[in-house]
Amino acid sequence: MNNKYKIEQVDESPYLYVERTCSIETDDKFHAINKALSDVLAFTKEQRFIDLGHALSVYYSYQPAIMVLRAGFFITLADVEKASKNIHADVTPTGKVLKAIHCGSYRNLTDTYTDMAAYMKSEGITINSPSWEVYLNSPETTAEENLKTEISICIA
Repeated sequence: MNNKYKIEQVDESPYLYVERTCSIETDDKFHAINKALSDVLAFTKEQRFIDLGHALSVYYSYQPAIMVLRAGFFITLADVEKASKNIHADVTPTGKVLKAIHCGSYRNLTDTYTDMAAYMKSEGITINSPSWEVYLNSPETTAEENLKTEISICIA
């Protein structure tokens, strides 16, 4: 295995989210994620959540022209029951994932996914669903070239 990617066994992690459907176009995806994150953040402020974790986006469904995504924030297990209205709670799955850290602009995330897919194909690794991105820092406080995104892809 190369040092760009690592296979890990992960445990479930609870998160709050809003689900969005959008085109696979980068700008449309970013708009959908930002709107969903804004909605979840407003809800957590209204409900006085104390322990919000990193922002994330989870991808369960890909079709040639559209995708269904969930965007939100990691929360504590105790806060799962606070989900209501259009704000839902779920957990990331337990199991094996292929992980990578993408450094730089969100606009180039597709390049990292393409590289990961090529690596999985060359190693005979089967992709499962879902995949998710954890945004380790914020574009509000971090220069674009220093953004770090952890990508996890479920594998068989």
